[in-house]
Amino acid sequence: MGTPWHVDVQNGSSPNPARPAVSGIREQGIPFRFGDRREALSPDCFSVRSISEKQASAPPLTPPGSWRTSPWASAGRRDAGRLLRCAAMTGLAQNPVTLLENSLASGRIHSAYLISGAGEKPRKTALWFARAIACAQRSTARGPCEDCPACRRSGAEVAEIAIEDVDKGGPAFRHIGEHADLYWVERAEDKTRVTVQQVRAIEQTVRRPSVEGGARVAVIHDAEWLNAEAANGLLRILEEPPAETTFILVAPSPGSLLTTIRSRSIRVAFPAEESIPLRDASTDEGVAELVAQLDGIARLRLPELVDWAEKYRGGRAQAAAGVDALLDVGQLWLRERITQAAQEGRRDLNRELEAFSTLGECRRDLATRNAQPRMVAERGLFAIRGAIRS
Repeated sequence: MGTPWHVDVQNGSSPNPARPAVSGIREQGIPFRFGDRREALSPDCFSVRSISEKQASAPPLTPPGSWRTSPWASAGRRDAGRLLRCAAMTGLAQNPVTLLENSLASGRIHSAYLISGAGEKPRKTALWFARAIACAQRSTARGPCEDCPACRRSGAEVAEIAIEDVDKGGPAFRHIGEHADLYWVERAEDKTRVTVQQVRAIEQTVRRPSVEGGARVAVIHDAEWLNAEAANGLLRILEEPPAETTFILVAPSPGSLLTTIRSRSIRVAFPAEESIPLRDASTDEGVAELVAQLDGIARLRLPELVDWAEKYRGGRAQAAAGVDALLDVGQLWLRERITQAAQEGRRDLNRELEAFSTLGECRRDLATRNAQPRMVAERGLFAIRGAIRS
C-alpha cells in the first residue's frame, strides 16, 4: 500500500515530506511548503507530508466550502493526481504574481525559478522579481519599493547594451539598470542559442563576492534556447548554487528545458494567453500571409511543400526565426481547425492532434538541437499537409 499524503491547508506545517508527490505538485505549479527548504512560499500555501496508516482513515478530499471544517485530506501515492485536480477545482492554486509576492514577504527566496507562459508577461515578471529580490524593503513592499538605493539603481533608465558573440569579444550579459548584482542573459543578436560561454561568464561572476553586499540575481531570458553544453553548465550551478544568488529562467514552455533543471526550479506558470489573431484587422501582415498559405496547403503537392521549406535557407539565426514563426502560426492554425471541427461534432481528430504534437516537437528540435531550419520546416509542413488531406 502506498504511503498516504497529508495536505494541511491551515497551519502550513510540513515535517519530513516525501519527495515524489512534492515533485508532482511542483510540476503543476501549485504552491506548497517543503519543510525548511526554500520552496515554502507562504504560511497559507499547501503543505505535503507523510502520515501514519491510522491517520489515513481521516475524511477524504472535500469540495469547495468544506476545507475549513475539514482542513486536511489524505490520498495514496497513486492518488497524487487527484489531489492536484482537487486543488485546481477549489481554486487553492494562487496566481503566479501572488506566489512571488508571498516568497518576498516570507523572505524565503529559492535559488531558481522557472517562469513560463506566452507573450511578454513572463519577461516583465522576471524583471520585476529580479528587482524586487534586490530591494531593501522587499518583505514589506512585496515588490520593488522604488525608493531604496537598490531600486533606484535597478530602475535607472540606461541604454541597453547589446549582447554580442562572446567568441568575438562581445559582452556575455548585461546589468539590469545600473545595479552591479543584477544580470540579464539572452541570445546574442546573431546567435540562435544561449551559449556555454555566457553561462560560464555568469558562473564566474556569481562565484565572486557580491559587489553591493546583498542578493544577486541572474535572469536567463531565452532559457529555451540554451544549447546542450550551456544547459549542463547551468545545471551544475543549480546543483551547488552560490549563497544569496537566484537564477530566474524565462521560457514560453518549460518542456524545452532539461528535466533536471525543471526539478531544481520553482515553477511559476502563467495561464495560456489568448492566441494572436489570425483573421482580423489587427493581424500582423506576416501572420496573415502564413495563414493564407496554410489555408491553401491541401492543394499543394509534395514538391511545392519542399519549395516552401527551401525559403528557410541562409543564415541560421534568421532562418530559425522564420521557421519558429511558421511553427507558431501553424499550431494556432491547427488549433483553430480542431476547435471548429469539435464544435461541428467531429470526433476523428487524431490526425490534426498528431500534427499539432509534431509541430511542438519541431519547435523543441529547433531550440535544443542543431537541426537545420529548412529540414524542420519541411517536417512541419508535411505534418500539416498529411493531417488535412482528404
